[in-house]
Amino acid sequence: MRNFRPLELGVIKEHIERHASTHDIFMDLVGTIIDRGTEGYSLIEKAAVSITNDFRDVRRHTGEKFEVHQRSVAVIDLLYCGNRDHRDICSDLLHDTPEDVPEVTFEDIRISYGRKVARNVEGVTKPRLPEQGGMKDEDYEEICSQIIFRHVRDFGPGSIQLKSRDRLHNMLTLWGMSQKKLRKIRETIQFMIPLSISGDYLWKELTMATSEQLSRLHIDDTVV
Repeated sequence: MRNFRPLELGVIKEHIERHASTHDIFMDLVGTIIDRGTEGYSLIEKAAVSITNDFRDVRRHTGEKFEVHQRSVAVIDLLYCGNRDHRDICSDLLHDTPEDVPEVTFEDIRISYGRKVARNVEGVTKPRLPEQGGMKDEDYEEICSQIIFRHVRDFGPGSIQLKSRDRLHNMLTLWGMSQKKLRKIRETIQFMIPLSISGDYLWKELTMATSEQLSRLHIDDTVV
């Protein structure tokens, strides 16, 4: 894995635009990096097909197909981070699946893709959270964030790096009203960036993406 050059957000966005829009385009990219005859390529293809099927009718509020997000995280990993471990690319593709597709369990992922993929994905899947009860919204959100990011940290470097890639793409494509954006930005500053710094992984890119979002708060209240 290479050392990252800071502040290359334009490069990351270009990679995503060119390689994440469809399953076929993404797999063409994978085929230029990982030998098509290997088990690694086959497992990546299996995971890519899986998210296309599982999220076929799901769209983000921007109107973009949700599966583009998972492929975008994998593109960041392959092209910007220079990662060639097929287990991490499978983790990128499957990172939302157990949370959003309840019939898919961590054990299913372990059997199909191996222990490392299952552990990475479990680490970025929200754990059980307490009921809000009479807590104020802000207090409850902070408690939930503490639990979520402690969970990521406890699962170790693989999950921390996966969460960093996931959040980086989130921050590059953040949508919604200013108040909702601000909550996401605050969570990133308070919890995600320190966690990324602890692993010396993508924290400069996350900091720049967060700064860009902050600069846009008073310009655009709709879609970034």
